[in-house]
Amino acid sequence: MSTNRLPVGLFALSTLALIVAGTAQAQTVRIQLSSVATVQVTHDIAPKNTLNKGDWVFFKDLLLNRVAQFGKAKSRPVAYDVGTVTYLDGVRRTMKCTVTFPGIGTVTYGGLIVDRKDGTTVFPITGGTGGFTGAKGTMTFGRSAKTPANILEVTVPGHKIDVNAAGGVA
Repeated sequence: MSTNRLPVGLFALSTLALIVAGTAQAQTVRIQLSSVATVQVTHDIAPKNTLNKGDWVFFKDLLLNRVAQFGKAKSRPVAYDVGTVTYLDGVRRTMKCTVTFPGIGTVTYGGLIVDRKDGTTVFPITGGTGGFTGAKGTMTFGRSAKTPANILEVTVPGHKIDVNAAGGVA
């Protein structure tokens, strides 16, 4: 009788090494966009004309390149977003938003709106689809009257997003 067995612990470690070796590395990309409002609809519940709990705003924006990326020049449209801002009271608000990159996938983000001293607002990325499946990271908004900066710092596990190539996903 042969005893060519690996100890259970060594077998588990060798199996784990094969799984890790076969899994693609996570990648972080920086996507720089400008937001141009296309739709904004305010839902003002009673008492009217006063910001209060339950008021909400539906919005859609066209997202343009701030730098050349996704095979398109600066200022060219590459994505759009759809979301809502909901008032928790007369001051505090939450946001939920989905950014769609046609042919690549979506990124979702949201949470409590907290304006930072540097003039930005940062939201956690809560997920994604397509090339952004499993996305984590942040969406940072800057302040500008015309075209606010939207900076996505997105980490995607097991996917290759090439922001310098047309089509985005390698």
